Amino acid sequence: MLNHLLRLLFIATLNACAIMSYGQSSTSNEPPNKTPEPLYILNSNIIGNGLISSLDQKNIKDLVIYREKTAPNSLQNLASTGIIAINYNGDINSKSFTEIGLQHGLNGPLVFILNGHKLDAAQIATLRIVPQAIGQLNIKLATAKSPETVINIQLAKSKTNSKNNPPGTIMIR
Repeated sequence: MLNHLLRLLFIATLNACAIMSYGQSSTSNEPPNKTPEPLYILNSNIIGNGLISSLDQKNIKDLVIYREKTAPNSLQNLASTGIIAINYNGDINSKSFTEIGLQHGLNGPLVFILNGHKLDAAQIATLRIVPQAIGQLNIKLATAKSPETVINIQLAKSKTNSKNNPPGTIMIR
């Protein structure tokens, strides 16, 4: 009987330790806003993974996959999860980063952060973004201590279509 109670106490202690450690933050050095998906760029337009399926495959001219160290210098700071650059013969509805700021009534010096990575002036001038690719947009208005308005953009994560897959199906990328 005592042996049974000791085992029960031991199991309860393990469960309590597991519950207490579940909410602790990780010790990783990765940026907190980093997404595990690569960045998809279609003709200098940042698109989300979910929009890939809507493209006409016949219009794709070229596809280049960049890893962190092989990305062009202009995109090096955005390549931590890889970049898939697609040359496409077709139109895509996108907005410049300045247009996104104006759409939200912002003017003055703006800083754009994309998935935890600050965009430089050249990236803001050359890259565009498809509105459907924006998963979350946070705005931190300028203050006396910080004279720049910060627009933090998190790209939408791809959604799997669970209706086509029965429970327990393992999806491999």
